[in-house]
Amino acid sequence: MKTLALLLLPAAALLTATSCSKDSVKPKPDPAVELGMQRSFHFTADNTHRDTTFASGAMESLAARTSQEMYLCFGPAAGADYINLKLDPRQMPSNFVGTYSLDSNTGAVYSRYLYRRITPSGYSASILSSDAHPTTGTLTISHYDAERKLISGSYTAQFTGVYDPTSTSTNHTQLRRCNLSLSGTFENVKLSVVP
Repeated sequence: MKTLALLLLPAAALLTATSCSKDSVKPKPDPAVELGMQRSFHFTADNTHRDTTFASGAMESLAARTSQEMYLCFGPAAGADYINLKLDPRQMPSNFVGTYSLDSNTGAVYSRYLYRRITPSGYSASILSSDAHPTTGTLTISHYDAERKLISGSYTAQFTGVYDPTSTSTNHTQLRRCNLSLSGTFENVKLSVVP
């Protein structure tokens, strides 16, 4: 009996050490969020472009899901351009992975672009939405980490024949028309679940 007890001592010590080791392990922090976005205005009348690229460090994001809607929003923290994407998670696989159309007639994704202008009284904004303007593009969700609730993917959006959203003129006859193109990537964005 004494021999058996002595044989079990190393195992007991190992179990104790393992237990302590598990208790001391801290969860790994979430990987860094990586964002990127490019925006282009193409003025077809004179075939000129106004292009901007936003680096990850200048970007901010918001991702949230309810039982009926998922929202993804991206834009520069101190800038003017924002893209909002909304779709129905009930029409998606459980891991959300897939490519979804932004087509204004048949697409699964409702898209809205906002250009914000700072004014003395606060700000004003031009808004382009896929239910009011010809829109094409795709939203691709390439990965979803269900344990950490981190979502990754890319998107493209094209709004065709719209008035220049950067103009402050209220006279539409003075506004130039353009084609607006947006593309971007997002990695490890936290998806908030709203009851």
